Amino acid sequence: MSGGVGGRRATCDPLTAFSTPVHAPAYAPPPYKFTDREYFRIVHRTDLDAVRGVVPQPLTVVDPVVRFEVIRMPDSTGFGSYHECGQIAIVDHDGRQADFNIGLYVDSVSAIVGGRELGGYPKTGGTPRLYLDSDTLVATLDYGTLRTSPGHSGRGCGRGAGERSRTPRHQARVVGGDRGGGATPCATAQLELGDSGHRDGGTHARAGAAFDRHPFNPPHLVPLVEIVPGGHTDPAVVERASRFYRGLGKRPQVLAKEVPGFVANRLQAALFREAIHLVTEGVVTEQELDDIVTGSIGMRWAAAGPFRTFHLGGGPGGLPAFFRHLGGALEEWWGQLGTPHLDGPTVALLNEQAQNFGGGVAELAAERDAAQIAVMRVLGELPGPAREGEKERFR
Repeated sequence: MSGGVGGRRATCDPLTAFSTPVHAPAYAPPPYKFTDREYFRIVHRTDLDAVRGVVPQPLTVVDPVVRFEVIRMPDSTGFGSYHECGQIAIVDHDGRQADFNIGLYVDSVSAIVGGRELGGYPKTGGTPRLYLDSDTLVATLDYGTLRTSPGHSGRGCGRGAGERSRTPRHQARVVGGDRGGGATPCATAQLELGDSGHRDGGTHARAGAAFDRHPFNPPHLVPLVEIVPGGHTDPAVVERASRFYRGLGKRPQVLAKEVPGFVANRLQAALFREAIHLVTEGVVTEQELDDIVTGSIGMRWAAAGPFRTFHLGGGPGGLPAFFRHLGGALEEWWGQLGTPHLDGPTVALLNEQAQNFGGGVAELAAERDAAQIAVMRVLGELPGPAREGEKERFR
């Protein structure tokens, strides 16, 4: 292609152009970097069948958790400053957890076109906003003249870590239609959030006031709240957050550094991996394994964690004696632990055995909660009014 202005001619090969029209693309060429993104997230559990109805194969939905988030993009290479929001389903693809965008609404034409052409994201026009109104963080989405999604949060709530998150996110998207009756092709792209600074929570958030917090499910019963300060978080802010959660009857634990999945989730993931291995190898059933855990280490760990337990297991010599006598055997067992994969046959076996717990999910959850409350009452960890000495109202 060639053209002339004032006697001068310009030549362009449309086959090498990243967008059309080649002389006036709708968006800048990659790579892109998004700096100081600010998030407002609402996470909720909804109807499983409804989510499955909008998520294409081969993606699967096990737990119908959906996020609605509004994002302020103040500094984006090639796109400038804009807002984006949408609904995101948590799905499984080839054994990996992924985010699937159900719908995205954006107030920037270049970001819409670039997202659709380059990333296959379902972006369309809308007017999302994220702003601070007095002491309240407000998130809205207007579609045309209709306000569809208002949300707000007190500014004192915990925010995402001020430092860049280092947790990779697998973004799943459908890359093609039906191929002759076969399954819809699907690809996942891994996004390392450390490549783009972001902040969860509120606009104008100071890095010194930013931290992440993670309650453990079910949060209305389990007292643990993990708090992760950023590299620039003010220690006074962390202490204030800890006092706030203690005042709610929680047991806050401040982590010295950020780690993907937080601590409690990583511990249960390690145990669950071996549990799946033992079930798939036919050593025990799911119900038998649960009985083993609740009748041994589960009961023991409710009173003393693994380190104190093995410290006591060493007798008068404590943990040093334990390592001298049993450390070698323990390390040998580590090399024999299983590394199962959540492939089709494995998931099918696990789902089949899960039907043998003797009740529906709601009934089993009620039984679990009642037993959990009984244990916590004995241990003095029952949630509700704050403990003596911690009843001072959080200010």
